[in-house]
Amino acid sequence: MKDLLSQQIQKVKVQFDTIVAQTDSDIQKFKGQIEKLIESSSFFNKNWVGQWASDNFDMYFDPSESVNIDLTVDQIWSLIKTETNLNFKHIEVSVPSLIKKYRELRERVITELSILKGSSGYEKEIELLDSIENFKWGIRPSEYVKQRQPQQFVVYDYSVINSGIKVPPHITVDSELISIFSILVSFINFQEINTRLFKQIELKLKLANLPIEEFENKVSTFVIPIIERFHQASTQLRNRHDNRTTLTIMDEYDVQDLLHCLLKINFEDVRPEDAVPSYAGKNSRVDFLLKREKTIIEVKKTRSGLKDKEVGDQLILDVAHYKSHPDCKRLICFVYDPETLIANPRGLEDDLCRMSNEEMIVEVYIRP
Repeated sequence: MKDLLSQQIQKVKVQFDTIVAQTDSDIQKFKGQIEKLIESSSFFNKNWVGQWASDNFDMYFDPSESVNIDLTVDQIWSLIKTETNLNFKHIEVSVPSLIKKYRELRERVITELSILKGSSGYEKEIELLDSIENFKWGIRPSEYVKQRQPQQFVVYDYSVINSGIKVPPHITVDSELISIFSILVSFINFQEINTRLFKQIELKLKLANLPIEEFENKVSTFVIPIIERFHQASTQLRNRHDNRTTLTIMDEYDVQDLLHCLLKINFEDVRPEDAVPSYAGKNSRVDFLLKREKTIIEVKKTRSGLKDKEVGDQLILDVAHYKSHPDCKRLICFVYDPETLIANPRGLEDDLCRMSNEEMIVEVYIRP
């Protein structure tokens, strides 16, 4: 499986690099032009004096004449083109060819790397592959209009409602600009996700060729399930026979104690609080080191003062520390969040996992 996956990743990377080289300059050029068009369009948003569900939905204040004027979508486009000397239509007709290339690339990645599905030890990589499979190329103009349209209207003339709610011209223009801009940004995001997936696979393949292969598989087989079921175990501990004393998870040290016990079931050498070489003049200690498996496990427990930003900041610093540890090829960060204080756990996981590099895999699990 390793040899086949190695071949597949190399084939996909060749096509990926080719398409990025072919499209990157256009993406950056069009993105910069759209930003200028959006900036120009903001003038009409600031000077709109009309209102939804009204006959004056297309009325704008003209500061040069100090009067209100009616404008159409075409007139706004013409004014923007004159100010910026940019042709939006040229960009609009060019982007579909880029979409076609990236959709073809997505299909190639999904097909060639489908070998990952069901493979033990590649759970995070499978998640990335799933996100690639379900990747969305920006937003449609109608979606943007729906976001801008108010939930309620003040209506003085119901005949306006009967004839249909007309979209203010500047919002129609903005919807087309934002839609194309979001597509261009999505290409960049797509590149980043694929690059991260390739790096993580290549690093794991590199580790698989080391003498620690057996231990690497052991970590995936035993540590990750422990993390996934940790909350169920901590909950079960509360229900002891005859109300006997038990371990109640109140803080980070309680999480460490229970995790240490669970790790001992399958790992003989679990070293708690192993020293880390100094980083930026500061010394630190890791929570658990599985020395033979070249794996460090860092534990956090959320609380009122330790939520999204604080957890993210701490883990970023931890990653910097552990990169200098001689026995760390894989960093597993377990954030126990029983009160669900993390607003966007999957997003935070994804952001932090991007810190993986050729020397160390970073995996973050926020549970339950």
